[in-house]
Amino acid sequence: MPLSSIFGHKKPDDETVVQQLPMTAIVPNQFQPRKVFTPESIRS
Repeated sequence: MPLSSIFGHKKPDDETVVQQLPMTAIVPNQFQPRKVFTPESIRS
């Protein structure tokens, strides 16, 4: 299930859904792209 679908739904179960997902799946998708795209942004 794509993260956009999970975060797109405003449910009281949001916290439960996040807990069901492995942190390794959430953290890289939320934070790593910023670190990865930062050098590219600087080049731009």
